[in-house]
Amino acid sequence: MKIAVIGSINMDMTLSAPRIPLKGETILGDSIAYAPGGKGANQAVAIARQGCEVWMFGCVGDDANGQILLKGLEDNGVHTEYVRMVKDVPSGLAVITVGESDNCIVVIPGANKLVDIPYIQEMLPVLLTFDAVVIQLEIPLPTVEFVAQSCYFHRIPVFLNPAPAAAIP
Repeated sequence: MKIAVIGSINMDMTLSAPRIPLKGETILGDSIAYAPGGKGANQAVAIARQGCEVWMFGCVGDDANGQILLKGLEDNGVHTEYVRMVKDVPSGLAVITVGESDNCIVVIPGANKLVDIPYIQEMLPVLLTFDAVVIQLEIPLPTVEFVAQSCYFHRIPVFLNPAPAAAIP
């Protein structure tokens, strides 16, 4: 089964602290870790680990994180030839603060904003050859709608992870 994942590719920066700081407060953290992430990329890796052929569609910046993110996908068996590396745009970044068994997350979309309708229109002839498409909401909502409508019209199953939570039509 050939599966396409259209979505976000982020570098996750996880900060560990005794607790999540209050508004306007500065506290000392315990550690910091960087790891490839993004809801789309995480889904692609999970699907590849189940033994399916999976291709990632998305955008990364032409920065050091973009190179690391592509290598992370490839090392996990995800095909990346349709991921666009964008000049002068940073890769997506998620800053995750963890404390007291809870977290708060700030996502800076960066290149993920460019997973837009023109990008999908360009990729559509390839996308329509897949058995299923997986999407989520860390890319522009008009893109998600366009992908769902295009796949529906061509009878390609779409799996939507409605996260992060947002109103969807």
